Amino acid sequence: MPSLRAKLATTFFILLLAPIVALSLFSLDRAVGIMVANLGESADLMSRQVFEEMRIALRQNKGSDAQAAFKSDASIRMLLRSIEAFGPAIVYARIVAPDGHIVVAANGEMEGQPQPKYPPFSELTTRVAHWWPLSMVPLLAGQANYNVARPVLSDGKLFQTISIGVTTDLIRGQIQRQMVITIVLMIAVSMIAMLSVFLLGNRLMRQLDAITVGVERLTAGQTDVELAFPQEDELNALAQKFNQLSRQLRVDRSRWDANRTPLFDVVKSLNEAVMLLDEEGSILFANDTARALLGLTTQGAIEGLSLSALLDSSHPLLAMVGAALEGNNQARDVAIRVSDGSKAERSSLLVSLFRLGQERKAAGLLIMLRDMRPVRELEDAVQDSNRLARLGGLISGVAHQLRNPLQGMNLRLELLSQEVHGTGADRHIAKLRQEVNRLDQAVEALLRFMRPQQLELSEFSINDLLTEQATQVRRDSVKVEFELDPEVPAVQADRSMLAEALKNVVDNALQAMPNGGTLGLKSKGVNGVVEITVSDTGEGIAPEHLDRIFNLYFTTKHGGNGLGLPLALRAVELNRGTMELRSQPGNGTSCLIRVPISGPQ
Repeated sequence: MPSLRAKLATTFFILLLAPIVALSLFSLDRAVGIMVANLGESADLMSRQVFEEMRIALRQNKGSDAQAAFKSDASIRMLLRSIEAFGPAIVYARIVAPDGHIVVAANGEMEGQPQPKYPPFSELTTRVAHWWPLSMVPLLAGQANYNVARPVLSDGKLFQTISIGVTTDLIRGQIQRQMVITIVLMIAVSMIAMLSVFLLGNRLMRQLDAITVGVERLTAGQTDVELAFPQEDELNALAQKFNQLSRQLRVDRSRWDANRTPLFDVVKSLNEAVMLLDEEGSILFANDTARALLGLTTQGAIEGLSLSALLDSSHPLLAMVGAALEGNNQARDVAIRVSDGSKAERSSLLVSLFRLGQERKAAGLLIMLRDMRPVRELEDAVQDSNRLARLGGLISGVAHQLRNPLQGMNLRLELLSQEVHGTGADRHIAKLRQEVNRLDQAVEALLRFMRPQQLELSEFSINDLLTEQATQVRRDSVKVEFELDPEVPAVQADRSMLAEALKNVVDNALQAMPNGGTLGLKSKGVNGVVEITVSDTGEGIAPEHLDRIFNLYFTTKHGGNGLGLPLALRAVELNRGTMELRSQPGNGTSCLIRVPISGPQ
């Protein structure tokens, strides 16, 4: 982007150069007009001389043929020769009959032949008179001949025509010389103008630079900044105003430093949402937490705006703020319920209001907000944990009680298979054994799900783990696409546990593509977390099933046991990670796993 110095220099130069160019072009156009006019006047004067010689020849040869008299008249022919020889820019001088044939020529050339067609001289004068400077370009292109015709009348009829031919060759040389002079003068004046602009711009910019540096120093917190310009001009007046502003800022900052410490110490020690209002209820300060709790995050800069203009008129906080500003009503941990944006549910906030100032009308208001949802979520999590602990103990006991009968049934079925071998009962016994094994696997998975596990932490690369999972894909109809970030740092976690979780997720993705498709494996490091994305191009999951997809034994696949994703989720959560499914019917499914780089403490 060009600097202000360059912009000013360019502007001044253009403003100076424009009139110089305009005057130069006008001067050149004027000079060309004068040259063409002189050429026309010269040709017209010579045609009048020929006309006078024709009158003398007619008086001396009364009664004879006019054209014969003109041809035999030595004075006319001599005059035509002298015109061609000494006339400036004259190429021919002739007398032409009304039928267009040449009657008399200077040296007798082309007499009796038709006069060649040349453009009239008026065309040249019209072109030169045009305001557009490029109209003179044809004059510079090369030699061109124009015809100056003077009709001679007799009894109101055309008798003869005096034809004088002029060329632009002489004018072209003069125009070129004039153009060279004009261009040299224009360049010289432009260089002088440029030098003047440069010197003036440097002087002006030095002063502007000094003002800019002073403003930057004020912005950086320096208050002992003053400017001094020797010249008495507008910039010196601006410098004086700047010095007044600097002194006023110095005084205001001293007062602010003396009064801000107690308030800022209080604000810095708080983790809750904080908002500061002035006496009119306009926002002076609001931290990000306050904006988020009140739904003001999408409204851009809110400082200086009235709180009542940003919130709905029925918002309970407005009534509390109005009462606190008008009276002496302060609040401590008052619970209010507000709508949660576009959602139907309402959330609870604890509000505390602190008046600023000792007057009846407050000088301002400090608002502290606390969202009760994290507290309630923590309470719900503790309650759920207690319930799960009790339920886990019960389920573990039941599972242990089930495994012994299942093992006995399996043994008895093996003995029964040997006794009835060769009969038709083999098929039924095999089916029973398959169901008993399936039930045993379900019990084993339940025990694994409920049993506390000790993490075996190690440092490894997520990209290597994803590559290993891809090598286990044995289906030719499935294409594996990688988008692995080579800058992803190593994580500290239980490798075998995460490998099993990824295997379950990949198996689910493959089962969602029975006819083949694309399996996507992606990794990315974001703010101390490694994000792993496993995507497929399968049929997707219905929206009503997404909330239940991690429930134990819930499955939408024929023959599935509903254990893969719950076990994967538990393995990820044990490593302090999170797991999220995103899916649309017909557009496939993606599983986003976030694992912190540093392992569980």
